[in-house]
Amino acid sequence: MVFPSRHRIGIVVFVFACLILPLCFLRGEMFFMLKLRTVECPADKAFSLKVYTSYFNFGFPGQGSDVPCYVVLCRNGWRVGGGWIDMLQFVKDVEWSDKGVRISLTYEMDYHGQKIRWGDN
Repeated sequence: MVFPSRHRIGIVVFVFACLILPLCFLRGEMFFMLKLRTVECPADKAFSLKVYTSYFNFGFPGQGSDVPCYVVLCRNGWRVGGGWIDMLQFVKDVEWSDKGVRISLTYEMDYHGQKIRWGDN
């Protein structure tokens, strides 16, 4: 029985480490290092929006606002409703009204968590 040489085993381990370690880092960066931003309603402090997203610590300039995010509408700290938004830059201007919250031109939900307009639908 012929075993591979130590040189070949070392090369295989090195290539495996070069492929697996960056994937593990990216997975941890995307799923376990979530950032949270809270936007409170100025008129009624009972309602707030929590925006969950993950940022890459590396990348090209200007890509920080291109990441998708999950927006949760909360009443007194309890989740009422939520949904995915394609880009974080859509959450910059939040408009609170009597009937609901408008996140951008295409994302709006009422205070009961019902999605009025969500995305291109």
